[in-house]
Amino acid sequence: MDRAPGCLLTPAELASRLRVSVRTVKNWRSDGFGPPFIRLGARRVRYAPSDVNDWLELNVRMPITAQQADERKRLEKAQKVAR
Repeated sequence: MDRAPGCLLTPAELASRLRVSVRTVKNWRSDGFGPPFIRLGARRVRYAPSDVNDWLELNVRMPITAQQADERKRLEKAQKVAR
């Protein structure tokens, strides 16, 4: 239902919704990052709101504790030494 032409978001609408630039949305698309998109013709790109919401849910991260941060730093330092 939200893939009906009137419901689809333009890159500019998506950028506004996510508070990023249109250039960032374009870069995400060319880098294989960002929400799935629909190509309509040679130059028109649109985004289904449900796909955007799903993508946002997949990118939710929980903050780490100070102990986890210390452990991560210790592991990164050990990896650098091992090289």
